[in-house]
Amino acid sequence: MNISRRLLKCTPIQEGYSKAFYDDLIGFMRNFFSGAFKDNRYLSYGFLTGILRIAQESIFSGLNNLTVNSVMDDEYDGFFGFTDTEVKEMLKTYGFSDKEEELKEWYDGYLFGNKEIYNPWSVINYLSKGCLPQAYWVNTGKNEVLEDVLKVATSDFTEKLNALILGEKVIARIDQNVVYRSLTEDPGNIYSLLLVAGYLKTLSKELQGDGTWLCEVSIPNREIAADYKSEILSHLIQIGVVTRGTANKIAESLYTLDITKLQEGIGEYMQKTISFYDAGAEGFYHGLTLGLVALMDNQYKIRSNRESGDGRYDISMFPRKKKLPGIIMELKWDKDLDDKALDLLSSDALDQIQEKRYDAEMKEEGITDIVKIGVAFSGKKVKISTVY
Repeated sequence: MNISRRLLKCTPIQEGYSKAFYDDLIGFMRNFFSGAFKDNRYLSYGFLTGILRIAQESIFSGLNNLTVNSVMDDEYDGFFGFTDTEVKEMLKTYGFSDKEEELKEWYDGYLFGNKEIYNPWSVINYLSKGCLPQAYWVNTGKNEVLEDVLKVATSDFTEKLNALILGEKVIARIDQNVVYRSLTEDPGNIYSLLLVAGYLKTLSKELQGDGTWLCEVSIPNREIAADYKSEILSHLIQIGVVTRGTANKIAESLYTLDITKLQEGIGEYMQKTISFYDAGAEGFYHGLTLGLVALMDNQYKIRSNRESGDGRYDISMFPRKKKLPGIIMELKWDKDLDDKALDLLSSDALDQIQEKRYDAEMKEEGITDIVKIGVAFSGKKVKISTVY
């Protein structure tokens, strides 16, 4: 009994996959559930919780007539966390009604069936800490789900992940019968796993003929977005793509607007990240830069490819606090440029920000302190020009 209790507490299926004892664990769980439920004459009713249905593993083969309610179902959809009404009542009780918008931004957004739910653990901690916004739930332990997903991430998923971190939505096929081992068999199952684990929410869904769902998905809230960034950075450091020092240099240079340090940081990152075969178009560098500036999400709301003024800017960073300036970045790329030509290209990017009035959107939102940055790439080389 002590062994089984310990396994259940440690999310056994997930641990088995991550620590390479998956098959042994599945065999144990199959016998355990059969003995505990079907063959237990002293039990009249059983209730199991978990994030995966794991039907394909047949761990419930000894049981009959199970009723399953998943994150996609409407029944009981209001019982998996705090509802909006409950949260408003709590805020009023503790005298924090003015914090409703902040709390919603950080901990709301989980969708069960058709009901939006707040994370109860995070809400309780937020209130007990005097309304200090932090990533409470994701700091309760190591997040093997994201770690395992990043190990098998494809270039398509990486591109969509950048969009998700920036608050955009992507289209994904959701299969509720996904199992951990299917991550290596079909990387498309990544989205299904992230959804049931709470790292994505469905904005719209349409049932397909094969029983899967075609969904628009996005990241639920800032707490989960913070975990994505943390795990992605840890993954890049682990595989040697970027060092913690380089990542910190990029984040610090954006915060202090030290353009020299920013250029050095991006240059270091590119030297370790890409080969000349990778560096093929402006879109590649756009995705790379988006991944870097996402580190600043706590200080900035980051937008990409939006219309403003007389065109569409590449990247804009809208400050979350008034003391910070707005930042607009225009990216350009060309092949085989020498240092002088690269310098001219970065100046062209800067001129385009001015000529196309890309700062119009920021000015409409009352931001007057705006830094404009032109970035030019060629192979592994980068040059940055700026004007305050």
